[in-house]
Amino acid sequence: MSSITEGTERFCARGEKRAQRRRRKKKGMSDNRVAKHYGSISRRPPERSTALLRIRCNCLKSLVISESVSSASVGGTCSVLDLGSGKGGDLSKFAKLRNVTRYLGVDVSPDCVEEANRRLRRRSRSVQRAFRFEVCDLNVPGEGNSRSVNPFREGGRRYDLVVCNFAVHYFFSATLFQQVASVLHKHGLFVFIKINADRLRKMCSKLGTRGVFQTE
Repeated sequence: MSSITEGTERFCARGEKRAQRRRRKKKGMSDNRVAKHYGSISRRPPERSTALLRIRCNCLKSLVISESVSSASVGGTCSVLDLGSGKGGDLSKFAKLRNVTRYLGVDVSPDCVEEANRRLRRRSRSVQRAFRFEVCDLNVPGEGNSRSVNPFREGGRRYDLVVCNFAVHYFFSATLFQQVASVLHKHGLFVFIKINADRLRKMCSKLGTRGVFQTE
């Protein structure tokens, strides 16, 4: 009887390992699609229909970033981890705040990180010393990450503020909040801005799109 039980346990264990490999492969495929999509978007002036939306979005982010840095600062300084930092569109928002003394922006797209570093090189030397952008796939934080850096296991470094602007929906890990908590100081803050999913669903039902959109 014990041999049957042991054989069943081994069979189940092998099945679970195969399932884990399939899940990791699926995650990798999703991450690659996201990275390729945002890396392929070229910089161009926004159309009139989206220009006002972009202005409002940037005003909102500037306000949230400024208040978040002020609230998270300890002794007049604030260290920041930016998840899904993209092409460094928020670099100027953080760089103008004197409280920000250390900033790490990570993104899954090498092309986006390359553009962010190009923007950073145009900044002053003091900003370049305090800020950096790195490639990282945060959906595999505890596994063999071949990317250049992973803030969730980077020598125990902690931050006063972790931000994630319009990117939290790309994180497939159910333990994201625990991972963020592990790198925050005792009174640190995790601040993220996300799309209003309920409003989007209502818009979809009115338009009859069944929730399928394509960004140009």
